[in-house]
Amino acid sequence: MDDASRLVTCYGVFDEATSENAIKVLREGFREYGIPDEIFTDLEQFVPSRNRDGAKHNFKQLKMV
Repeated sequence: MDDASRLVTCYGVFDEATSENAIKVLREGFREYGIPDEIFTDLEQFVPSRNRDGAKHNFKQLKMV
């Protein structure tokens, strides 16, 4: 969601909250509207991890260059 306009820039409905699903949705939004200057979150952990050192996610593959 764009904070200023409240426009929902991308969304998805999935059976599970996974990093792969989050990446799919983010890529869709980036293709449509471009890469944002910043991404803000509400600090909720929606992608489970074992601990700080053993995170099980794939966000490194989402390169925003």
